[in-house]
Amino acid sequence: YQLRFAEFCKRLDRALDGVRREGWEANVFTGEDRDAKAIQDQLGFELPIFLELYDTLLSMWKSNVFLRPLMHRFLRGAVQLVGRVLGFVKEGLDGKIEFGENNGNENDASSGTMVGLPPYFGTSALKILPW
Repeated sequence: YQLRFAEFCKRLDRALDGVRREGWEANVFTGEDRDAKAIQDQLGFELPIFLELYDTLLSMWKSNVFLRPLMHRFLRGAVQLVGRVLGFVKEGLDGKIEFGENNGNENDASSGTMVGLPPYFGTSALKILPW
């Protein structure tokens, strides 16, 4: 379990680092394009970070990975992964994360650094989420 969970954490950490470097719309989904399209069509996820999280969670519960006697650990691990992404999103919404390669100046157009959400995102859509 610990080796598998470390793989899932590493996969999610790479995705979060990619978002931190390139912004919310960074293509961090490591699955196949047809899988991304299916997830988007079925669940409505738009940002690749959520596609990656969903695919990672699905990977945890595959029959060749999941071990029934360790179900409590797998469930706890899934909750931890979701919590990591939610914490990252919250920090991004609060402007605590600087996005872009150069972390020198906030909102400096010449450096490509962006703090928080870009203006076109808005937070009103988040109010309808049940969590």
